[in-house]
Amino acid sequence: MEAHARARGTFSRLASAEAPDLLTVVFQLKEPFAPFLHA
Repeated sequence: MEAHARARGTFSRLASAEAPDLLTVVFQLKEPFAPFLHA
């Protein structure tokens, strides 16, 4: 996944992302990272 240079640090912590339905996205992180909630 390509990301803007400012977002690369945040998204490098992302293990996976899936959309089980049209209104939900589930992010799995490699490790806990609270600032992801503000990204």
